[in-house]
Amino acid sequence: MERGSMLPLMAGLLALVLSISMGVSSLASLTLERHRLQALAETIALRSGESFDPARLRLQSGTIVTPLTATGIREVARETLRNTSHHHDELMMSVEASHDGQSALISLQSTWRPPFFTEFIPASIPVRAHARSQAIIH
Repeated sequence: MERGSMLPLMAGLLALVLSISMGVSSLASLTLERHRLQALAETIALRSGESFDPARLRLQSGTIVTPLTATGIREVARETLRNTSHHHDELMMSVEASHDGQSALISLQSTWRPPFFTEFIPASIPVRAHARSQAIIH
């Protein structure tokens, strides 16, 4: 065996280990971003689902109907987003009421950027989260 033949092998192994660790840390970062965005969407949906006016409750077919309006849902969603600490890049929110006026539908989209930039990992990936909440009164 020649002297110094192990050095190129060790350098190649080190480069491979570094590449794998950067990929794993980027994947973990993307997963955390997705979970944080989903939790934020669910928080906003839960608050928005309770945004009905109690004076407008009505009895229909033996059940109490909670009328949600798109305007009420949107106002509560914006207020919740303002009062919640979040650290998402380019956050966009879509808010709507269901067709029957009983559910709040929240969609969030942000852009994830990897902690390490390499040729193998995209510079940014859009991340989406959807949540639905329905107010039920017994």
